[in-house]
Amino acid sequence: MAKRTDAERTRSALTGKLRDLAGEKLTQQQSKDIKWYDRRESERIAELTLAALPKGNYCKLAGRQHVVIDKMARNYRIDALLGDTIDLYDAILALHDLIAENARLIQPLRSGTDNRDDGDNGQLDEHDDNVYELQIAKLKETVRKLEIANQRAEIGLQKDRGDAIDRSEFRRMLEYLTVRLQGFGQQLRRSKGGDEAQKSLNEFLDHLSAEIREGELKF
Repeated sequence: MAKRTDAERTRSALTGKLRDLAGEKLTQQQSKDIKWYDRRESERIAELTLAALPKGNYCKLAGRQHVVIDKMARNYRIDALLGDTIDLYDAILALHDLIAENARLIQPLRSGTDNRDDGDNGQLDEHDDNVYELQIAKLKETVRKLEIANQRAEIGLQKDRGDAIDRSEFRRMLEYLTVRLQGFGQQLRRSKGGDEAQKSLNEFLDHLSAEIREGELKF
């Protein structure tokens, strides 16, 4: 008997499903073909899902919010975790590659009889422990330096945008404004009345406003 093709088995399975819905009795071969067809469809759907898992479902599996997953993907350059869908094959490979690349920074698990040689009581030897602590200290120092660099870069960006100034520059501005206010006070004392004082105040405010608007105080 010639081997049946997938097309023939599919046709038999679909025909059997229609007969089953109509309440008709199925042949033994149709029942087998339906089981074969359902199993193949389940595998196909699973394959498609694994290759294009919706981002929301991945976030549930990871127990992390969408924004957290995206931040981690950018920080560690795991492009497979970006986008509206996740290819789990690429994502899992990338995560295992990341672990492998940083294996020296990850303390191995040793407890009970796991990972234990003869004479080892399940503890890291002193040398391994010292190396691990040193690596962690170096990693913390690297992170601290990166944080300082990021803070400096942010301050520099704010200065470039005009959103921040140096302390010395700020002190000079305050000293300048103090002198201007003192001069304005003397001018008010010399004024002859309310109208003249109001005019002096308006002129002072107009000049100060123009300097602020132009971004340069007239020292």
